[in-house]
Amino acid sequence: MNRRVASGLIRRALPLALLAGMVLVVAACGDEDVDVAQTPQTSETSQAPAAPVEEPRAAVIDVVASTEIVAEWVAQVGGQRVRVVALVPAGADAHTFELTPDNVRAVAGADLVVINGGGLEGAYEGTIEENLGDTPLVELSDWIELEEFPPGFAHDEHEEEGEHHDEGEGEEEGEHHDEGEGEEEGEHHDEGEGEEEGEHHDEGEGEEEGEHHDEGEGEEEGEHHDEGEGEEEGEHHDEGHGSLDPHFWLDPTRAIQAVQAIRDELSALLPDGAEEFAANASRYIAEIEAADAEVQALLVDLAPEHRVLVTFHDAFGYFARRYDLEVFGFVIEGPEQEASAAELADLIEAMRDRGVTRVYREPQFESSTIDQIADETGAEVRVIYSQPVGEVESYTDLMRANGRALAE
Repeated sequence: MNRRVASGLIRRALPLALLAGMVLVVAACGDEDVDVAQTPQTSETSQAPAAPVEEPRAAVIDVVASTEIVAEWVAQVGGQRVRVVALVPAGADAHTFELTPDNVRAVAGADLVVINGGGLEGAYEGTIEENLGDTPLVELSDWIELEEFPPGFAHDEHEEEGEHHDEGEGEEEGEHHDEGEGEEEGEHHDEGEGEEEGEHHDEGEGEEEGEHHDEGEGEEEGEHHDEGEGEEEGEHHDEGHGSLDPHFWLDPTRAIQAVQAIRDELSALLPDGAEEFAANASRYIAEIEAADAEVQALLVDLAPEHRVLVTFHDAFGYFARRYDLEVFGFVIEGPEQEASAAELADLIEAMRDRGVTRVYREPQFESSTIDQIADETGAEVRVIYSQPVGEVESYTDLMRANGRALAE
């Protein structure tokens, strides 16, 4: 082979040799990487990470509430620390509801039972009390200064024997006088002079079985004391409402007092949740105050002729006082009653004389009587709510809806 051919072969072979060398170097590097990855780790690096320490799960309590509104208040304050069920479903009448076996079992298994009180649950409160066992019962009306039903046409015209409204002369707005000496059995007593707002004093010695538990002396805001001297079993509530109006939730300032009472009761039952309950209550109270302000703004310029309420049942006294309205009349005093033809005729005549142009129905009640009143007086029928139902799903929705019902 001549030198020129050999030289050419060498020149061609050199790049191939270099390339082969590079492949060997890369392979060697790859082997080193694999060797590093497969090198056994020290005992420190081979230990599995420690499992996170689980925080002890917060206690959750089962609460039974009488109505949807009371259940909402408990749920808003209790948050994740409570499971709440309402005895009376949305759309049912809280006055006349009959407890089901499931309701009774829920009461028996509850850690806390919260009711509106004031006689609202009179049809089934006795059944609740019979099935409580050692479960505490909270009556929110014990923290509220209940007022008498407002004077209205039906009261003034039909103040016959057996009527359950005592208007009391000379009362100032929000004032509550003792009904006094010689009250008949079943009458409610004044809670006492000099009470602070929301405070409820113990009036009685020698109470019989069925009395509400006395929380003791020196209780802070939200305390509730036992009420009556010598009350017999079941005497706390009359048939029906008694002389005091239990529909206090339609005044948001009283609803706030109820929310504060729930906060205090839950805090007493679950002290480790007190901060959470206080924060939840503050947030929810701000929501109620915002709804109240909206209703006030809606009604501030409402014409005098539209500040008159004629409703199906006598539930809107607190609402009327809060927003400077007049309860002119109603078809029935309570849903457990029926209006007589004479009473209905009197109401229709009074509406004509006064020139009342609106009448309000409640969705949970049959509306044929309201429709009859509207037909005979020419009044417009509007909807007003005493409880959440249908598209009105919450307490604050209810208040806003009632404001719009009058203003729009």
